[in-house]
Amino acid sequence: MQYTCLLSIRCYNLSFTVDEHTPEFAISVKKEFRQQGIGSKLMQETKKMVMENICFLLNQFIRCSAYENIIFCWVMHEQTIIDEILSKLDIEHCLVHTISLICDADELRKRLQKDVDAGIRSEDAIHRSIARVGLYEDLDTEKIDVSHITPGQAAESVLNR
Repeated sequence: MQYTCLLSIRCYNLSFTVDEHTPEFAISVKKEFRQQGIGSKLMQETKKMVMENICFLLNQFIRCSAYENIIFCWVMHEQTIIDEILSKLDIEHCLVHTISLICDADELRKRLQKDVDAGIRSEDAIHRSIARVGLYEDLDTEKIDVSHITPGQAAESVLNR
């Protein structure tokens, strides 16, 4: 089935980002077309597209002889996300380290609250993020606790792996 003129797709701030680190993209379905699974289907397709784009770009970096190290930083709270990405990468001649930067819930709350106060995030980001803290313990990754270290120290810890 093909749908016509029922979606509103917006990219905010005309530059597609909230700030230099935060892209923002929204899809809404007109009221008369809701509850038909259209939005869910679009989100599934969008997630698939994002995964394909990420893997394409990472493979391009892997194949480029100009790079010795590639650090891919993305929120991955499910092992299936990590496994899917790794399964699509040409890593036969690569040493891959999967690392989770973790911090305790109190420190995460403090950091996210600073973003909320600065208008970078909404308040609900705190609750969603805190709810996911335990998921990182189940990942098959090396863990680096960044609760009480600087970003520079965290970077050094990653690079020394």
